[in-house]
Amino acid sequence: MKKAVLFTRHYFSHQSRKTTVHFVARQLATRGYDVSFVSVGRSRLATSLKAKSRIPTDIKRDVFTELEPMIHSIVLDEMVHPLSSRSGLVNCLLSPKVLKYGTRIPSVIAAHVKQADLILIECGYGVAYFDALKAMAPKAKFVYLATDPLGEVGLRPEFEEMENQALPKFDLVRVAAPEFADRFPKDTKSVVIPQGIDKSIFDRIMTSPYPDGSVNLVSVGDMSFDEDSLIQMAQAAPQATLHVFGARFHQDTPANIKVHGEVEFSKLAPYIKFADAGIMPYKLTENMGYLKHTSLKFLQYTYCGLPILTAQGIDWGRACVFTYDRSNAASIHAATRDAIAHGQDSNLSKSIVDWSEVTERLLGAL
Repeated sequence: MKKAVLFTRHYFSHQSRKTTVHFVARQLATRGYDVSFVSVGRSRLATSLKAKSRIPTDIKRDVFTELEPMIHSIVLDEMVHPLSSRSGLVNCLLSPKVLKYGTRIPSVIAAHVKQADLILIECGYGVAYFDALKAMAPKAKFVYLATDPLGEVGLRPEFEEMENQALPKFDLVRVAAPEFADRFPKDTKSVVIPQGIDKSIFDRIMTSPYPDGSVNLVSVGDMSFDEDSLIQMAQAAPQATLHVFGARFHQDTPANIKVHGEVEFSKLAPYIKFADAGIMPYKLTENMGYLKHTSLKFLQYTYCGLPILTAQGIDWGRACVFTYDRSNAASIHAATRDAIAHGQDSNLSKSIVDWSEVTERLLGAL
């Protein structure tokens, strides 16, 4: 049996959202790989201080748990990890070099690594473990999944240095956005493979979770989350309910905003498929243009034919996108009303690829 080990900042859990690495893991499992899904970038200090960092209850630190056929999940955390802080002293004490972060791999995980034919590291804390993993599994093929610039997901600059040192040593670096390859070392073996979605999940959904005749907008995820714009949208469309998944508010919200928290994707998908519009409430910066290639919610909304609400700053290349000026309430209100009035367009789904195709291209390139 073929063996794959995947290092990522995400959890493989029934209680967590699904991202690129989860879908790749599932596709590898369907192709006969026994997949070990290792969550890194967590520490006992962080999980004790932040509720958001708490480990889901269906996975453990000391033993792999089989959550789906051929997919086993575990958390690799240490007492502390290299958090970013506003304090210079704290940053020095928690630097990756001082902590020797990425050099210690528990024996229960090491046993799986030594058997691996394929090791995938998602951009993030996992890159710190590259040298240790390579020493344990010198014959394995190493793939780096580059979906976000490390600085944009909140990692310290040291991790960008580690990334640049490790990239040329990978057998393959998969980038979802062509712009990513431009910032990599010249001897990096990269290939552009677009993001996909799991079409089958949406295709088999037949029942709407919404009351008949109701108007519903959906927001998924918390990356660069702009709660102020969502509140303005709710005020612009009092007849609609805004369903928010995976993000929190730090202020009072109108009664027509419903916060669902983190839910399993199979439970979330119906809310996307039958929504009247999808929301991508990003606080965009000048370095976030790559999202037009990598944003999973953009692809999911598009596959379901939803009009999309998002801030100005990126040319998404789709007529279904309604943009607004984050600093202008009137602009947000107008875009919200226009998106709701636009309605769904089933023709949009033709441009989206499936994770099965993404995985085939990845393995073919390797």
